[in-house]
Amino acid sequence: HRAVMSVPAYNRHDEEVLKTLVFNTFVFTQIFNSINCRRLDRSLNVFQGILLNWYFMIITLIEVGIQILIVFIGGPALQVVEITGRDWAISIVVGLGAMVVGAIMRLIQNGIFEVAF
Repeated sequence: HRAVMSVPAYNRHDEEVLKTLVFNTFVFTQIFNSINCRRLDRSLNVFQGILLNWYFMIITLIEVGIQILIVFIGGPALQVVEITGRDWAISIVVGLGAMVVGAIMRLIQNGIFEVAF
């Protein structure tokens, strides 16, 4: 006779955590991309002069604060659930990927795109 493999049961909470994790990651990707967009030249130091732009700093801090509030108290109204510290770390680290993509884009020579387009 054959052994029956057990299939994990469907877990609604895990699905809600995953959706919240994806949403949180998307928001942090956008926040890090806004930092990337401060530089239009080929310089890799996107943080240069960031503390001199108070509007940018305040808006970014407000965005982060609102995101934290959404995840912690948004609940069913915003279709999110609380996530663990591990999930917050995953969201932020994956969101930091936007910084890596921005650095790679700055390293690619413009001539390649000029020929292609």
